[in-house]
Amino acid sequence: MVKEPLGKKISILSKLIKTRIDQNLQKYNITMEQSRFLMYLERNQTNKVYQKNLCDDFHSTKGSVSLILNNLEKRHLIERISGVDARHKEVKITSPGLDLLKQVKVELDMIDDLLLLNVSNHESEVLFTVIDRMINNVK
Repeated sequence: MVKEPLGKKISILSKLIKTRIDQNLQKYNITMEQSRFLMYLERNQTNKVYQKNLCDDFHSTKGSVSLILNNLEKRHLIERISGVDARHKEVKITSPGLDLLKQVKVELDMIDDLLLLNVSNHESEVLFTVIDRMINNVK
């Protein structure tokens, strides 16, 4: 029996998850990437967050992050606040962004439940342990 490479399996699963998330979030007119930015901003509400933080923490280019932020800002889900230096604007989630995020989290929880359907608690614990090790292996 020929075994598929592990990386290929993980890539297939990742693409399927992204597709499902984007499909489920379509009714909110938001993408998985945009929802991840909103969750990050929600978690960091007590900290000052700048575009550079998002680039670093999401391992994304300045252009990619800027595009996502522009789209979120157009929908009033985030705001950018100028400081002393206009080149460094603080990024904050807005009240409408928090409201939308509540609905998005319900969708994401449903997808997590789907992923773990027919997976025992023990198998789930082992899976998370193995995934964490794999992440550390490739860092």
